[in-house]
Amino acid sequence: MPRTPRAQKTRDSGRLRAVSTAASRLSVDVSPIREGAHNAADAAQGDADSANSIAQYAEEAAVRAEAAAANAQASAVEADEAATRTEEALRQRIEAARAERAEGAVDTGAELSGEEESILLRLCGQSCVDEWRVAKNATAQDVLDWIKANGGEIILDVVGYTDAKTCFTKGDIEACLWTLINAASVAVVVLKLPALSVAVARVTAGITKFFEASAKGKRTLKKLRDLIEKARKDPNTPPCVGKSLARAAADDVCNLDWEIGDLPYETLDDLDTRYGSDITDGVEYNWRKMQEKGADGKPTKNAIDHAIPGIGTNVEELAKYWAKWRGKATHIDPTTKNTVAFDEAKGVLVIIKDRYIHGYRMTKAKFLEKFDPLPSSRGGQTGLRTQIKLTEVEGAFRTRLTSTQTDLMLEALRTLQGQGCSDEAVAVQLNANQEEIDRLAERLAGDHKTTRDFTLTAHELHVIHSALTAVATTFVVRGGAFSEEGFYNKTSFFRENFDAMALSIVTAVDEATTP
Repeated sequence: MPRTPRAQKTRDSGRLRAVSTAASRLSVDVSPIREGAHNAADAAQGDADSANSIAQYAEEAAVRAEAAAANAQASAVEADEAATRTEEALRQRIEAARAERAEGAVDTGAELSGEEESILLRLCGQSCVDEWRVAKNATAQDVLDWIKANGGEIILDVVGYTDAKTCFTKGDIEACLWTLINAASVAVVVLKLPALSVAVARVTAGITKFFEASAKGKRTLKKLRDLIEKARKDPNTPPCVGKSLARAAADDVCNLDWEIGDLPYETLDDLDTRYGSDITDGVEYNWRKMQEKGADGKPTKNAIDHAIPGIGTNVEELAKYWAKWRGKATHIDPTTKNTVAFDEAKGVLVIIKDRYIHGYRMTKAKFLEKFDPLPSSRGGQTGLRTQIKLTEVEGAFRTRLTSTQTDLMLEALRTLQGQGCSDEAVAVQLNANQEEIDRLAERLAGDHKTTRDFTLTAHELHVIHSALTAVATTFVVRGGAFSEEGFYNKTSFFRENFDAMALSIVTAVDEATTP
């Protein structure tokens, strides 16, 4: 049957509605998929961003770690170079002391009198009398006499004493002597070569021991004279014989153990010149304690306790450490009346006597339990007066400084010198050259014990003032922060002590020059 136009139109409309409905359904079904795809893409982008951030952080961390490693390596190299410079400076000073010793015998004072011998016999027996005589002979013997007594006269015949004695003070004595011998007459050298070889070997092996024995003798005589002087002042001084090492040490001058070897006496002699006998005796005391061995041959607990953390048997660093504690006692031992202080950074009890400074490890709790605070102690520097008075005299200024005040000024100068800056940088910082600074530091060093009078020029006061104000800048760490702990551990003073002293100098100059 043929379709009418109306029927055809109806059918087409139906198809259109069906298609529209299908399309509408299809659209509804696709949107969740599209949304899910978008979400997945966003998540993937987020993961990529996170991965990039992590990678960037890891790269930055690696750069920081590399920089830290480089800094640590640089610090290690710098520390090694500083140690090398210190060793070289010590070697040069010891050579200079040996050269002076080679010029003649040392004045060892009078012989032991009958009264003095009786005192030694009563206090420490025949061993002390014997040690006195051994020490006196070792210290008084002339270098030339020793060389002759040890078969070295043939060396003197070939090269002469004037040239030879230069070698006796050097590190490589043997090489120096052979250089001189090789420069001598060939005929003479060939004729005497066997005997020369023996003599050079013998002198080389023994001359260093000679200088060490001389330095040891000097210290031994000092100890025994101190013991005699103590007995004269106090006739009731008990004998040292029979006491334990710890008990004998409590008597200051009874620590007379002759058997402990390997003590660097020439180094101690050098320290005595630079730091004073109170510091050197403290170094020797702790050294001896560190050598104590038990029945098993191992260090005793007492030996371990006397090894100061970070220092041990390094006598140079130990001397610097003890020197920082002069005049800085905060507590007192109610039994012995010794003044003491506590180093919280190292956990060390520091015993500060007039005769010497020494110490050992102790907990803070035990320190506070055992010792009483000094009346003037407020947890900081005891007895540190920063106010000074100046009087103008002939273009300069006269003043009286306590030992702690001079130590404060000296610490500022030495800390800045220890930075290893160029001469130009030091001149900018202190307006002085190294020689001027060395001379000023030497004047301030003194004996570290007594109040002394000084006459200082305006320029010298300016150098001291500059050092006091500049020392804190050497403790600025990364990021610009000031390391107060590092400052105190290095100088044993607080920053405000330096600032107050610098201000006091300016105020004192103003008062002295104002009509």
